[in-house]
Amino acid sequence: MTGSKGLAEAAKLTFWVGGEPSDLETCRPLLECMGNRIIHCGGQGMGTSLKMVMNQLLGTAMAGYAEALVLGESLGLSRKVLFEALTGAPAAAPFLALKHERIEKGNYEPADFPLRWLQRICTWSR
Repeated sequence: MTGSKGLAEAAKLTFWVGGEPSDLETCRPLLECMGNRIIHCGGQGMGTSLKMVMNQLLGTAMAGYAEALVLGESLGLSRKVLFEALTGAPAAAPFLALKHERIEKGNYEPADFPLRWLQRICTWSR
């Protein structure tokens, strides 16, 4: 499953589901109450595997965004200009627009996805 608290409240979560297709169809009405996108990933455990892949991608995108901010500021660009230019830029992941306000305010607590979780994912994948 993926989605923020706001998406959960709006019943717009995405579910990555592993297991038998018939089991998914049995559960589908319940999932549709909470989300608007359901992807069958294959056999048992494949939904969890895709979740790990997605979290790794999101962590990497966030790290790249942070590096771009640091580079831009070191070159003399204001944070205001950087946020305006980078948010929605072709190379920026759409989820970064959702994080913009927290980053701008320096509000990192509580973390939506603590770095230690990403480190664990990278360790598992070896």
